[in-house]
Amino acid sequence: MENFKLVHSNFDTIPLLKEIKNEHWKADTYLRDYPQGPFGDTESVILRFPPRTVHETEEALRNHLAHFDQHENEWLEVSKDFPITKDVVLWLMRVVNGTRLGRVMINKVAPGGRIDRHADTPVHADYWSRFHIVLHALPGNDFYCGGETINMTTGEIWYFRNDLEHEINNNSGDYRVHLVIDIKTEIQKPKKIVKAKKVKKVKKVYEPGTTYQLESLIDIVEELKPFVPLHHKELGLNRDVIPVDMDWERYFQMERDSKLQLVTVRKDGKVIGYQFTFIGGHFHYKNTLHGVVDLYYILPEYRVGRIGLRLFQFAEKCMKGIGVVKVVTGTKMHSDNSRLFEFMGYKHTDQQYAKILKD
Repeated sequence: MENFKLVHSNFDTIPLLKEIKNEHWKADTYLRDYPQGPFGDTESVILRFPPRTVHETEEALRNHLAHFDQHENEWLEVSKDFPITKDVVLWLMRVVNGTRLGRVMINKVAPGGRIDRHADTPVHADYWSRFHIVLHALPGNDFYCGGETINMTTGEIWYFRNDLEHEINNNSGDYRVHLVIDIKTEIQKPKKIVKAKKVKKVKKVYEPGTTYQLESLIDIVEELKPFVPLHHKELGLNRDVIPVDMDWERYFQMERDSKLQLVTVRKDGKVIGYQFTFIGGHFHYKNTLHGVVDLYYILPEYRVGRIGLRLFQFAEKCMKGIGVVKVVTGTKMHSDNSRLFEFMGYKHTDQQYAKILKD
């Protein structure tokens, strides 16, 4: 790769994510509202930015420009809510031998959203080096720059050439959240400019053997639909009065709202099982992230070895990575998986009862 450079990996992003509150995303719409700008699908928390001033007369504007340093930036009031993030920014400056700190912002792109193709102005890009700390991103986030496309993953820190045309396409089922930092460094940008090429969407290829992965429901729903009658026939109760009828649109909406986690297990690329989990604050504990398992299923012929165990373990790892504190799951009485859950450390805490109401 000529236009990207990996600076660091396996960085713990959870403390930074916990500093972000919902109200922070709504406080500053400067980038999103910028005329003809590429950030219409982006929500931002702007922590550090050039001073914004208003001048009532042309003379006042001329006086301002005569002493204006366009590379000067200042911490905004909202940055007081982000002490850990500020410490990380200063740490990164030391790592890359930075001599001056520029803009600092957190950008969030919704599932299906994009940042349109653009290049930063030469006066800005020639002075600053651009770094991205990936706070949260799932596979399917295409980052294009100057003819190259990569997928940055959670916990990675990247430098890239913002002087070249670049764009973002979030083809995953979850928000893409990046901490973007401009630092004056000695990183040398190559003089050769790579001509931009149109990004082609490539069909995802899965590794051979048994694999576990996070996936976007909207991308693989057609693969999962044949499982519905099999799952219902084996585990569905009261089939004579309650027919199965999946409300896929509601699942898609939950995925768009970052409230659904889908993990699959594949054998040589073919789906053989899955787990659906609802992610969010509990009605009783709104500030504590819960994972409530909705569905899990493995084709009977693959219920051997530790496939089921590893499916749940992988799902737990993914939930832990986004800050889930408590996982709640269950089992049918006629198809009891209690031993599996007890082996994994789950506690038997509740019992449920169901009743069909008839006239």
